[in-house]
Amino acid sequence: AVTCPLALTAAIFELLDLNFTAEQAMQEAVIVKGTGVTSMAVQQMLKNWCRQGLIIKTPDKRFQKIQAAIK
Repeated sequence: AVTCPLALTAAIFELLDLNFTAEQAMQEAVIVKGTGVTSMAVQQMLKNWCRQGLIIKTPDKRFQKIQAAIK
């Protein structure tokens, strides 16, 4: 079965705490998508989330959710 990439991204988002690091996002991405996940793919996902207004980058290089879930 082919899983929708948006559904996978939403699953990763929901697993993350309110405040999280890129490393934690990587760990959750591996749990959801498997070991083939690259750090570049996770960085792109985080950039997309920032652009979509889902998260912000904090001064200490962490991320903070500003939306509860991906709609």
